[in-house]
Amino acid sequence: MPFPLLDCRLHRVVSALSGTLLVAAFAAALGQPQGILADTLIAFDRRDHIRAPQVDFTRAADVDGDGDVDFFAVEPGPDDLSWWENVTGRGDQFTEHVISLSAGGPSVVAPGDADGDGDIDLFALERESNRITLWRNDGAGGFAKDAAFRESTQNASFIDAGDVGGDGVADLFVLEADTRRIQWWPNAAAPGPGGLVRTPILTIPPGIGGEMLSVADVDGDGLVDILTADRETERIGIWHQVASTDGAPAWEALLPGLGLREQDVIAVRAGDADGDGDADLFALRRMPYIVFLWTQGVDGTFTRDAAPLARSPGGDAAFPWMSMDLGDVDGDGALDFVTSELDGFLCWYRNPLGGAEPTATPSTTPTPMTPATPTTPQTPGATATRTASPVASVATPGTATATLTTAATPTAGTPVATSDPGETPWAPVARLAVPFASRRR
Repeated sequence: MPFPLLDCRLHRVVSALSGTLLVAAFAAALGQPQGILADTLIAFDRRDHIRAPQVDFTRAADVDGDGDVDFFAVEPGPDDLSWWENVTGRGDQFTEHVISLSAGGPSVVAPGDADGDGDIDLFALERESNRITLWRNDGAGGFAKDAAFRESTQNASFIDAGDVGGDGVADLFVLEADTRRIQWWPNAAAPGPGGLVRTPILTIPPGIGGEMLSVADVDGDGLVDILTADRETERIGIWHQVASTDGAPAWEALLPGLGLREQDVIAVRAGDADGDGDADLFALRRMPYIVFLWTQGVDGTFTRDAAPLARSPGGDAAFPWMSMDLGDVDGDGALDFVTSELDGFLCWYRNPLGGAEPTATPSTTPTPMTPATPTTPQTPGATATRTASPVASVATPGTATATLTTAATPTAGTPVATSDPGETPWAPVARLAVPFASRRR
C-alpha cells in the first residue's frame, strides 16, 4: 500500500537568498576570492523519508520502467532486498516491493540492464561468500534470482555497472579490496559463446586507494569513466576511458598526482548538479556525515564548493549515511541525491535548482506486481508487497516532526581538499542551514 510520508518542505526562499549573501559577505571579510563561491549551490532540502529498518545501502534507478526514479534497498541484518516504488513520480509517496527476504547476504548492489531487454536488473555482491549474483527484472518490477549466474570473486569490496560498448547490455566493474585492482567484465550476464571474460584494467596507486567504486561519464565524451573513493587516504580518483593501441577500451588517470583530496570520503558519484551540461562530483564524508559538491569547470578541473549540500540531521551519533546515489527523484529536471540512514530511513535531498515544488497527489493503491517468469533456471524471488509504517505530517506522540536549524555563525574551518597536494588549501567560510526531520524513539 502507498506510504504517506512526512512532508519536510519548508519555505526557504528568503533564508536561501540571505544565506547566499552571507557567504559572499564573509568571503570578502576573510579575503577569500569570491570566484570560489560564485557557483556554490544552495543547500539541498531533506525531503520525505521512508522507514526502512536496518537499511545500509541504496541505489536509484527506474525499476518499473515508468520514467521516474525508484530506490533499491539492502538490509543485510535480516537479509532483505527490496525496491521502493516512486508512486506519483514526485517523490512524495513510496511503496515497498520485496525482492527477497533471504537474499543471500548482499552488501552492495549495482543496477543495469543485464540481458539487453530494456529493463533494469540488479547485480548483487555477497561479500561474505565472495560471490556476485544476479536478480532479473520481468519488466514491471518483479524479480527472480538467476541460478545460472553465480560468479566467484577475489575479495571484492565493491561493484558497479555501465555499458562500455554501447550495445545496451551492462558490463560489470569489480573492485578488489586487497589488491586495489579493478576488473572489467564485458556483458557480464550475456557474454556470448566464449563465456565470461574478466579483464584487469587498472591497479589503483596506494596513495589514492580504493574502498568504493562508481562509474559515469565524467568528461562528457560519451564513454564510461571510473571513480574511486578511499577514507584512509582521503582521496577521490578518476580514470577516463581511452582507446588503447589495439582499439580495445582502456582507462587512464584523468587528474594529475593523487587526484582530489576529500577528508574521510566514503562515496563519490558523478552527475550534473548545476545544470550546465557537465558532470560534477558528489562526495559523501563520514564523521560528520556531509555531502560536498565538486563543481566541474569548463576546463575540466574540479573546485569544491565552500558550503556542504547537506549534512546528516543526527550528526555522528544518529542517522549515519552509509551510501548515496543520484537521480531526479521529483521529476523537476534537477539532480537530487538519496541516502541510506542506518537508523532506519531512506531519505532523498532535493536540488533547489529544480524550480517549483512538486504537487502531492492523493494516495492510490498500485497494481500488484506480477511474479517474474524465469527464462533460465532461477530461484523464485519474493513478490510480496510489505506495508510500511506511516509517518504523519502532524506532530503526535511517536511521530516525526520537521524542524529548521538556525544558521550557524560563519567561522573559518579546517583546510579542505585540493586537486594538487602542493596547492595551498582554503577553508570554508559560511554554512547554510539544512532542514531536517527528527523522530522520537
